[in-house]
Amino acid sequence: MKKIIVTGGAGFLGSHLVDLLLEEGYHVYVLDDLSSGNESNLSRWTDMEDDIQDMRSLYKYSPGKRPRLEIKDIDITNKFVENPWLSDIDAGDVDCIFHMAARMDVMTSFKDPFDDGMRNYIGTLNVLEFARKIECPKVVYRSSFTVYSEDNDLPLTETAKKGPISPYAMHKLFSEDILELYNRHYGMKNLSFRLFNLYGPRQDPGSIYSGVVVQFLAKALKKNNLPVYGDGEQTRDFIYVKDAVRAMYEGFRKDAVGVYNVGTGKETTINQLVSEISEILGRKIITECREGRKGEICRSVADLSRLKEDLGFYPDTNLKKGLIETLDWMKKHG
Repeated sequence: MKKIIVTGGAGFLGSHLVDLLLEEGYHVYVLDDLSSGNESNLSRWTDMEDDIQDMRSLYKYSPGKRPRLEIKDIDITNKFVENPWLSDIDAGDVDCIFHMAARMDVMTSFKDPFDDGMRNYIGTLNVLEFARKIECPKVVYRSSFTVYSEDNDLPLTETAKKGPISPYAMHKLFSEDILELYNRHYGMKNLSFRLFNLYGPRQDPGSIYSGVVVQFLAKALKKNNLPVYGDGEQTRDFIYVKDAVRAMYEGFRKDAVGVYNVGTGKETTINQLVSEISEILGRKIITECREGRKGEICRSVADLSRLKEDLGFYPDTNLKKGLIETLDWMKKHG
């Protein structure tokens, strides 16, 4: 059975990726210190781990191919190549490391750029060194659209000018560069996905790391006013989490190398997002105007040409459908 490591696998994005990998029959190691992730995100699998009969009937795997999940409390900011558990992994035993662990908040990166650098750059370097040690040929990295300069024509292509305006974005770009360096000098086939604005089930609205979509949905469900920073005409490319993980999986499966945008190719204003939520809930949403925030990009939308041409992939969840599915999950989970 092929083996995969997922850093940050108990988090919002990472847990959806783990779901997909286990469904595909992989043996998955999750490395997560649970500083922002939650093991309950993996309960679909951990609660059933000892119930072999249920696993067979639900997922239709033979006993020899039954998916396996192992969760390890490991902090990637430490030089964990010396970790006793990881030292038991044999060279050539892991096909890919999906590096999803990250500190996700732009505002927090201004308050503590050193900690952001440790989590978003040094952590990446640690992962690469561990991959090199165990002869793992590929690291698939969770990058961000924030690496782009605001001085670009839209939609943003992968070759557009870079110009990070926050420590968070700078550390993401540094990580992309070091992945590419390992490709050139160590013969690896690393891959970076510049994710645009993620949303979906399991995203915690109470976390400072969560995006505007789930924060708005949570407030709207409680009939609270929604805070709109600036004039609300700033745009985002909102990508549903299950589409994003399918894109990354295709990149691994088709042995792609380099950098890819992951979005929808559709530009949505914050005001339009409010209107969409209002329509779904069937009532008027009240907003509060607030001062614009430092380090926030005014407009963004992805060009998906490379994603479609190289990977044959295009997201199929529109914003309304994604919002409805996210709302349904939030209602069930309080």
